[in-house]
Amino acid sequence: MLLDKEAGTFSAFDFGLDRRLIKAVSRMGFIYPTLVQSKAIPLALEGKDLLVRARTGSGKTAAFALPTLHKVLLYKTEAATAVENTTSAAATTASTTRAGKRRQTPTASTARQQGGVLAVVLVPTKELCDQTFRTFWDLTYYCRDVVNVQALVGGGDAATMSAQQALLRDRPDILISTPSRLLSHLQAENVKLKDSVQTLVMDEADLILSFGYDEDVKQVVAALPRIYQGMLMSATLSPELDDLKRVVLHSPAVLKLEEGCTDGELLQFYVALPEADKLLLVFVFLKLGVLEGKGLFFVNSLDACYRLKLFLEQFSIRSAVLNAELPLNSRLHTLQEFNRGIFDFLIATDESMDAACGAGSDSEKEEEEQEEKEEEAEEEEAEKNKDEVVGEVEDMEGEKKKEGKKKGRKAAIAAKKPAAKEDEDEAGDEKGKRFGGGGEKGAVAQVFRYTPHRSSRENEGMCK
Repeated sequence: MLLDKEAGTFSAFDFGLDRRLIKAVSRMGFIYPTLVQSKAIPLALEGKDLLVRARTGSGKTAAFALPTLHKVLLYKTEAATAVENTTSAAATTASTTRAGKRRQTPTASTARQQGGVLAVVLVPTKELCDQTFRTFWDLTYYCRDVVNVQALVGGGDAATMSAQQALLRDRPDILISTPSRLLSHLQAENVKLKDSVQTLVMDEADLILSFGYDEDVKQVVAALPRIYQGMLMSATLSPELDDLKRVVLHSPAVLKLEEGCTDGELLQFYVALPEADKLLLVFVFLKLGVLEGKGLFFVNSLDACYRLKLFLEQFSIRSAVLNAELPLNSRLHTLQEFNRGIFDFLIATDESMDAACGAGSDSEKEEEEQEEKEEEAEEEEAEKNKDEVVGEVEDMEGEKKKEGKKKGRKAAIAAKKPAAKEDEDEAGDEKGKRFGGGGEKGAVAQVFRYTPHRSSRENEGMCK
């Protein structure tokens, strides 16, 4: 981040900002403004529309947050002064009733008019929405009783929409949201922007376009007043951004901040090595101190994320994994701990993001088709085994019938034998009934072997 020390400190050269904001900036530990802040804040305070190109991490959030908050505070102060003056004038001009009682003349300005949303900040993601809200929250430390800032963060379920609807009833002064979420509330008539908005900010405008929010932005802009101050912040100025610029801005001042002095601080290396040596190289770099401070590792897959994390843990190197499959709260918590220094290395991948956008849909379909084929094969095998068991049971019943006929013949012959021989035959018959005959014992055992075999295959299919 390039500091513009020639512009002076925030305390010495306050840009004409409200003193409460300068105190909040000092409390946050900021001494010198960055280059984008020193160039953009004065132009924004003049009321000009801005198109700013500056790299990520250059301080763009404070560059638009400070003039936006100053404008809201100025409006609030002027409105409070106007209400006080109107109330005093109305108190001096009172009429007397016939009974001699004095009553105040009712006017439209005697009571303070309910306000609305004064500034809208659009960001591309929920995480950035929460991050921007925290910046506004810290900057309003000394004026939170005057300025109400709200962020529309959360899922699109009915419970979240109802909770956000309750927040919108409080008529926040500054509203931070993604374009699609704000549009949902506009369509549901939970918020009105036509008569109140004075400032529209789009942070990371290039990402907003790449995420496909261009139509949502146009509909949001259509719901705004015709006259407002617009600010577009972007890391790049692409041709697609020109169309959005014509929709959002009116004769903007363009700032293209290269910050070339910081380019030399970023060293880039390319090392060609076998797959098996990558983890070893990372370990050597970390242990030898080649990689100092906090680090961000990008990998190609979720498996590689957790493989690298487990490898680092073997050497007591703390790290965390960040990917789109994790819940939003988990991702925010991970980023907070990373910023607090709980761990120094963050391992990230965008594989699941590609899958969510449809890039990984083919592989997922192939896996699903493979699973379906395996399930069908298991069902066919189960049916085949079932038919075999049924055939064996039928053979068993046929054997029983033959055995019964043999027993009938044996009984006729046994009538002529001594009683001892008859008892011996009956004992043998009873034994045959108990075990189902000589050929049936093997068949029953085979059925019992089949049952656990079948259930184990079913459990295997469920695990898949």
